[in-house]
Formats: sequence, C-alpha cells, structure tokens
Amino acid sequence: MAQIKLNITNWEKYQSRKDIKNPLWFKMPNRIFEDKLIQNLDPLGFEVMIYCFCLASIKQNSIIDYDTKYLTLYRGHPESCQIGAIEILIKIGMLFKIRTRSVRDPYVIRTESVQDLNVIHDVKLEKVQIKKQKPVSEKNNQVDPGLDLRREIWKTYTECYEKRYNTKPVGNAMTAKQVQHLANRLGREAIDVVEFYLQHNKAYYTERCHPIGLCLSDAESLRTQWSRGRAILASEAKNFERKQANTNVFDEAIRILNERKSGEKDE
Repeated sequence: MAQIKLNITNWEKYQSRKDIKNPLWFKMPNRIFEDKLIQNLDPLGFEVMIYCFCLASIKQNSIIDYDTKYLTLYRGHPESCQIGAIEILIKIGMLFKIRTRSVRDPYVIRTESVQDLNVIHDVKLEKVQIKKQKPVSEKNNQVDPGLDLRREIWKTYTECYEKRYNTKPVGNAMTAKQVQHLANRLGREAIDVVEFYLQHNKAYYTERCHPIGLCLSDAESLRTQWSRGRAILASEAKNFERKQANTNVFDEAIRILNERKSGEKDE
C-alpha cells in the first residue's frame, strides 16, 4: 500500500470553531455542489476529498498522511483508483503532494518494485495469506482434501460477485477464514449455495453488496432456500407471520370456548 504526504490548500476555511480543542467535525459550505471544481469531481474524487478533510480535522493540521489501505478496506476502492483521484485533486489545486512512500502490507505481494508514484498505477496487487499453506500432511503425506474445495468456493464467489457488481471482491485473511468455515458447515454444497447467494435479492444482502460473511452467518438458511429452488423474501416471510397470527387467534378462541363449556358442565 502507498502512504502519501499531502497538504490541503486553504484548509483554514474548512476548520471548525478554533475555541474547541478537539472538534469532531469540519465546516462544509452548504453550496459546495455549486462550486465548479467540485462539479468536475467524480464520486470517488469527492469521497477522497472528504477523507482528506477528515484526516486534517483529526490532526488539526493541513498536512496529512494519506494511507490508501483504509478506503480499500472500508469502501472497496482499489489503490490505483485512489491515486488517480488524488492526482486530479492536485491538478485542480485542492491538494499538493509532498512525498510518496510504499508501505509493505503483510497480505500483499507486489509484482515489481515501486519507486515512483506513476509506476504504482501499473502495479497489480494480489492479497495472499502470509502464512504458507502446507499442501501435504506431515503425518500421512496426503494432500489436504479441504484446500481444493475452498479454492472452488472462492472461485465461484469471485466469478458471481464480479458478474453482479462488475468488480472483484476484497480477499484477505478474514475472508479466507470465512470460506474455510463455510466449507466445514456445508461441504461441497457450499459451491452451489454461494452462487445462489449472489443471485439473492434480499435487501439486507444487496445493501451490503453480498459479503461472504453474510453467506456464512446465514449458511443453513441459504442452503434450505437453495434446495427448495427459490429464495424467501420479506414479503413471503410476512405472509407466514400473518398466517401464524391468524392461527394463534383461532386456537385462542377454541381454548376460551372449551373453558366456557367446562364451566357450564361443572355448574
């Protein structure tokens, strides 16, 4: 990942009240979208600009250390796209660059050495586990049977995710562990369940862009829906709830009538 030391131009006009020592906000004009410079920014450029303002507000300093890994981790923006947005902000005069340095991420292998910011655009990063996997067991010299299954699950997830969102999912140590747990819970059925999950239009999934973690947490439920050939959406769940409520009312009415009949016999 890259760390870029930047200076925000005219940061003073975005500062909050100076009588507050550690403010939790910064000023933003309510007509900011009428600014021609802002109008020329794409959504990523605007998001990078806001992130720079957040960093400056935290440090209470116009000079910031921009680390590309945070927007990659929390917003899914690739490093090269962030750097491209920063270059645009520099061109329009909102930022100017002080220096750039490369930071080695324990889960990242770089395909070539990076010494200049322009070279970073062409560098392809691939996240891998830092701990080397042992394909052969030390006890019986047999290949790990779960390794191929985990690879198939992740391959299916990646292909379906890219088909739906036109971008690849984030892969790291946490997602690798989630795939392992999914394989342990569903076995080879996990491959079909993952594909079914990426086609599921439940609002809770679509709002979060179908992370592999939700597939793991709802693994058994998704497997049931996959096996019956269709998903259960909120509308169908409400119908089940309505039917159950009607059944409960009917049962309660029968109970009251039976109690009344018993009381009359006793009299």
